[in-house]
Amino acid sequence: MNRPGGQGSPVIVVGVDGSPAADAALRWAIRQAARERGTVQAVAVREHPASAPPAGPPRRTGTVAAHAAPLERLRAEVDAARAALPAAPSVVEVTPTGDPAEELVRSADDADLLVLGAHGPGGRRERVGGVTLACLRRARCPVVVITSGAAERLGAPPRPAPGQRPPPG
Repeated sequence: MNRPGGQGSPVIVVGVDGSPAADAALRWAIRQAARERGTVQAVAVREHPASAPPAGPPRRTGTVAAHAAPLERLRAEVDAARAALPAAPSVVEVTPTGDPAEELVRSADDADLLVLGAHGPGGRRERVGGVTLACLRRARCPVVVITSGAAERLGAPPRPAPGQRPPPG
């Protein structure tokens, strides 16, 4: 994987939303960038306030939780993923505001690869989430999707099936 014309190092954009699949996607992207001597751009999209839920407890919607400081949360996730790889490449952290699919596709416009988890928080194991589907349709670069099974093999905690309780831990 190289930049067109052999110029520069590869750029891998990865969507980060706090889900196990996104955590695994981040770890995969960092390992891939280390192999290719590339860089990673970790993108955690904040939805527009108009699309946020009304007053009440914070809700996770496939983006960083509305109540968390997005950049600090993203930085913590990136630091944890980089700590697992001794020669981790540089990671640029970006927290745009907007529609998650639009912002991820826009971020990946000049990238060599877009890496996403199969679904965000609360997603179903057997389906690819709406944001991932939209990115698959619209991205101009190759897209790697990390599934639930791959996330578990890459060290993300297993997600309970719908209606099941999480394992004690």
